[in-house]
Amino acid sequence: MINGLLKPTSGTVTVDGIDAAKKGAQVRRKVGFVFTDPDTQIVMPTVSEDLAFSLRRSGLSKPEVAARVEEILVRFRLDKHAEHPAHLLSGGQKQLLAIGAVLIRRPEVIIADEPTTLLDLRNARVVADALDSMDQQVIVVTHQLALLRVSNGSSSSTTDSSRSTAAPTTPYPPTGRWSNDRPVPARRLASAQDAGRPENWCC
Repeated sequence: MINGLLKPTSGTVTVDGIDAAKKGAQVRRKVGFVFTDPDTQIVMPTVSEDLAFSLRRSGLSKPEVAARVEEILVRFRLDKHAEHPAHLLSGGQKQLLAIGAVLIRRPEVIIADEPTTLLDLRNARVVADALDSMDQQVIVVTHQLALLRVSNGSSSSTTDSSRSTAAPTTPYPPTGRWSNDRPVPARRLASAQDAGRPENWCC
């Protein structure tokens, strides 16, 4: 509902004061969504083409699109796979491509729905690092609570009879923990579960 894909049965969902139900397209320019299965987001034959596809209606020039594609390729270490078939990437690489295809549009908020569920531990750590490296606010829905564990808490919420809001509190600590005390970044991660699925959600 935060990015306007679903409409609430009651109440309102607003993003920066914009009603997500009434102005979904405007909200989706601010909010990017990463699905659990990256194969549902990868639509073009090669890695570079899939990234460029996200900018097809951006109004950017070809050189500008190429520059953004190269930036994402390098950032997520996919530059050596730029012209490779996207469906032949590993699971972790596919998820990084899906994240990159969202990030290339430079949204203000990233929502990731179970982004590590289909990955082994090594690739899950790689994706966690990628999420942690973002300057945007990142909202993660996950059952893997180790991905979210932070020492100072990641969000605060207030609820009354008509409204529930959530926002970052103190700066996020640099690391959380996986099992066996192996550190993994957990900065800027928050779980929708912690918000109790409120009737109204404003971010």
